[in-house]
Amino acid sequence: MAISPTLQSPPRRSSRTMLTDQEKIQNAYNRIVSLAEPITVNMVTCEVISPGKGLSRKANGTLYCSVGSAKKIATRVAYEYYHGSTTGNDDVSHLCHNKDCIKESHLVLESHADNMARINCPGYILVARTKALIKVCGHNPPCKVVTRVKRRYIEIEGSENLSDVE
Repeated sequence: MAISPTLQSPPRRSSRTMLTDQEKIQNAYNRIVSLAEPITVNMVTCEVISPGKGLSRKANGTLYCSVGSAKKIATRVAYEYYHGSTTGNDDVSHLCHNKDCIKESHLVLESHADNMARINCPGYILVARTKALIKVCGHNPPCKVVTRVKRRYIEIEGSENLSDVE
């Protein structure tokens, strides 16, 4: 008498199975990226997101995203997707000064004091008539922002390569 083999189906994830933290970040990041669109301001191209599909804007203008049952700042979700989870009280700083940007090369983790020091930084100065690009930012990494000025307001000592800004 032959014994027939029993068929076993692969284990299925039920709708009640808990997602890992990385899966939650991945799901939130996918929602964020679906809303991102490239925008160029003063020669710097950002990937900018706006409210919709699980993103909400708080009174201070910051976009928040649902990550499981918690809400996180959307740019922190993007940073954690690129670099892994963050610990401590450090800020995700925008080198481009655009708080809705999620472009990987524009996000850096730094202290709150360093983040606040970037607020009024002109980054690079573009002299309108000569097209000279002068680096005035003293931050490391440097800010990715270009401030336009007329030639009569600045004395030109040197210029930088525009690829440094992108």
